[in-house]
Amino acid sequence: MASELPIELLDLILLGAPRGATELSDGQVLRQVWARTPAEARCLFESLSRQICAYHHFEWNERHVEGRSSFDLGRMHLSVDDTRIELWVDVTVGAWRVFS
Repeated sequence: MASELPIELLDLILLGAPRGATELSDGQVLRQVWARTPAEARCLFESLSRQICAYHHFEWNERHVEGRSSFDLGRMHLSVDDTRIELWVDVTVGAWRVFS
């Protein structure tokens, strides 16, 4: 999957709703993507971490993810577990109401 077509942060945010569910849960929205292998998942996790840094105008450094399975910056919380990558995004109830 990731080697065939790169998954970008925007793709994950727009299309990664588990089972199509876009519900707000405890002030967060969950997005997921599955890789074929743990190595592919790790590569995607690092790529998405870089994109989150770029989104926040924060300088990327390998130490942000080296030896780690999660990365948090601003409202975004990214994690990798085996072949699953999850992105939790904090959302205010007011913003949720505007779009629901």
